[in-house]
Formats: sequence, C-alpha cells, structure tokens
Amino acid sequence: MNKGVKYVIANNKSLLAGYLFLFILLGFAGYSINKNYTQNNILIQKVIDNSTVKLSYLIELRKTADYAQVATLRHIITSDTSSMRLEEELIKDQNNRGNEIFEALGDLIFDPNEQKILNKVLGNRQANAEARAVLLNLSSLERNGPVSSAKFHNNFQRGTYEKYQDAITALSNFIEEDIDIQLAVISAKNEYAKRLLQLIIAAIVSLVLFLGFGIYKTLKEEIVRNGILVENEKKLKSQMEFSGNLIDKSPDGIIGINDQGNIVIFNKHAESLFGYSKNEIKNQSLKVLMIEKNRSLVDVFILNYFGNSDFISMMPKVIIAQRKDSSKFPVELSVNFDFFEDQPIAIASIRDVTGRLKSEKLLVDAEYKLRNIFDNTNNVFFSHDENFKFTYVTPYIKELLGYEPDEIYINKTHIFADNIINTLGKESTLKAIKTGIPQPPYELELIHKNGSIIWVEIKEAPVLNEGKTVSVVGALSDVTERKLHEQI
Repeated sequence: MNKGVKYVIANNKSLLAGYLFLFILLGFAGYSINKNYTQNNILIQKVIDNSTVKLSYLIELRKTADYAQVATLRHIITSDTSSMRLEEELIKDQNNRGNEIFEALGDLIFDPNEQKILNKVLGNRQANAEARAVLLNLSSLERNGPVSSAKFHNNFQRGTYEKYQDAITALSNFIEEDIDIQLAVISAKNEYAKRLLQLIIAAIVSLVLFLGFGIYKTLKEEIVRNGILVENEKKLKSQMEFSGNLIDKSPDGIIGINDQGNIVIFNKHAESLFGYSKNEIKNQSLKVLMIEKNRSLVDVFILNYFGNSDFISMMPKVIIAQRKDSSKFPVELSVNFDFFEDQPIAIASIRDVTGRLKSEKLLVDAEYKLRNIFDNTNNVFFSHDENFKFTYVTPYIKELLGYEPDEIYINKTHIFADNIINTLGKESTLKAIKTGIPQPPYELELIHKNGSIIWVEIKEAPVLNEGKTVSVVGALSDVTERKLHEQI
C-alpha cells in the first residue's frame, strides 16, 4: 500500500497541488461563513434579550401607572387622613419606580423612531402626573360637594391616564414589530450563509470523491502491476465459498437458474425437499422440478421475464412442485435476480407449506362450523357499536322479530316498546360501555315487525381495545312465554 501511495504522489504532483490549494481556499471560505453565521446567531440572541428587557420594563411601567391610579382613586374617596397619607406615599413610590424605569429604558433605546415614541410616553406620563396632582389636592368640600369625586376624576385625570397607557402600548407594539424586522433580516442573512456553507461542503465532498476516484484508479493500476490483484481474487474466492456455505445452511431451499433455464445453484435443503443431489440436478432444466402442466411456464419466464424485477410482483406466491419420486407438494417461493460467476441468474427461495395450508384449511373449517352453530341456534347473537347500532345479527332474528338480518342494522333502541324496563336495560348497556365491565342479564320488551310484543332476555359484554369500549356483543333469547305465565 505504501508503494501505491508513493506511486500516486509521484505521478500526480501538479494535480494534488491544485487540489490542495482548492481545499485550503474552500476551507477558509467555509470558516469565514461559519464564523459570520455564529455571530449572526449571537446577534439574534442579543436582539431578543434587549427587546425582552425593554418589554418587561414597559410591563412594569404599566403596573406602576395602574398602582398609582388605584391609589389616587382610593385617596379621593376616603376622608381618613392617615389613609390618604398612605395612598400618597404609595403614589410617590410608584412615581419613583417609574423614573427608574424610564432611566433604564433610555439606556436601551438607540433607534430615533423608538426614542420619539418614548418621549411621547414621557410627555403623557407628565400630563397624567399633573392631572393626578390636581385631583389629589382637591379640598374636602370639593370632594364631597354637589359634584361627585368620580366626576372630578373624569374631568381632571382619567383622560390623561388612558393616553399614558395608550402611549405605552404604542411603544410596546413598535418594539415587537422592530424585533420581527431585525430577526427577519438576520435570519435571511443566516439562511444565505447556510446555503453558501452547504454549497462549499458539497464542493469539498465532490472534490474528495473526484480525487478519491482518481487515486483509486491509479492505485488499481499499480495493484495490477504488483500482482496484488491475484491476492484480491483469492479473497473473492473465499467470500464466494463463504456465501456458498450460507446458502447451504439456509433453512429454505435455494435454487438458482441461468438464462437458459438450467439449474446452477441447489442447496442442501433443496436436496432434502426434492430428493435430488446437487451433482445429480446441476445443469438440468428447472422443468424437472415442476408438474407437467406448468413446465411450459419456464420457457415463458426465460423468454419474457428473466432479469425483469417487475415479474417478482406478478408471479404466484404458491405453486405445486414435483419431487424426484414424482410426488407433488405445495411450495411458497420468492424470486430475486443476481449474478453468479459473472452470469445473470434467477434465485428462488422455496419453502414447503404443506403443513401451513392444512392448518389454514382446518381454521376455515372451524370457522365454518362455528358460523353454522350461530346461524342455526334458537338464540340471536349480535354486536352493536357504542351508539346502539347493530353491526352483526344472526339469521334467527327473522324468526324472533320478523326482520331480515339486513333490515335490523338500525339503532337497537328503535325496536324498544314503551316500557320503563327498556330504559333500565339501556342504562345497563351504557354502564357496560362506560366502565368496560359486563353487567348482569336484563330483560327487554321489544316490538315484532308485525306490531306484537316480544319479551327477551339479554346477556352481553363490552369489547375493549386499549382500555376503551369499541363494541358490545351478546345474545338474546325469547322469554315471552315465561313472562305470560308470570302474569297469570
């Protein structure tokens, strides 16, 4: 390998120098773009942090105005001197806090338009403070005279308070809109930088691949010159032997045929399935493993579908195969196309499904017998959803209520007679649906299709899916005769 590397360097000095220069250039450009991208992200965070602080100050400023306003109202409606002093102290504290907030905001605002709105907030705050001072200095006579204190509030101060709050809202809206604009601009720059970085990475990868291909080609020539190819061929042969061992140990029969339809791969499990040895079957036509009527299909497959992967979805999954002793058995197969000894082949994985098909037939027979029991019993078996709509009813429903099974797929309660016992039965079903717990059997008075009354006993249980009732199944039996005896 060291000889190969030296050979590559010796024969491609100019090319490698050019590649090295391009790598350095692209690397420097990528570093610069990535640095700019990182700085933009830091700037985004600073914009967000700065705006968040300003908005939090405005929220606190609004609170100080609210607290001062409430204290002012309490001041003008009380006649207690000590209470008035407490309110005046509270108003003073809120004014001082407001001054601190304005000072802090001034340090954070640099945009001329934003500063202009802040000045407007300050002006409205001053006007509000002056109006509040007039309101607080009203004499007792003025507070309690023919004009109410609420009217004084409306005349002297409420308008200025609302303008002050509106000015705060305007500044908040401006800051939020400014955040969106700044973030949009920075994000657009980041997106542009990101795409440039992706292009540079793609260029570097392309150069690496291109250079790698050139080096590979050169090394391959050197490997051939130094006889290394012989060693690789030995490794390949070893890998093929390993693959052959895997094929032989497969639990399925593996058969490979060439484009002439002749068998070139036949593993041990295929030997046990068909009764032929590998040497015995090799190079024979696949037709010997098929029943007589299907042998012509091999020619159709070779002429029209060999190597066509679309055939895999078209072919049957189960076919009838034939052993060496001419006995026949069903097999499930899947086909893929590959290469073997540099020749295209079709590889089939084969499994004897005799036992499975017997089991499936037994299952179908059992289901048929169970359905016969349901369809011919004197009880009606049913299922309905959580809205009482029937989803299945056995045919005996016609004998019991005069309805064909197709007619009965209606809401269960539509066949109820007007009897309180039916309400109790419905409540029992609703409880079973809600709790998922079967309830005791109950009786219903139903209306026959001809209008007569039929008494039935219901036994039912909820069907759950992930803890939730999805349907109710049950059986009902005719107890009309018993009910008539009870009434005598």
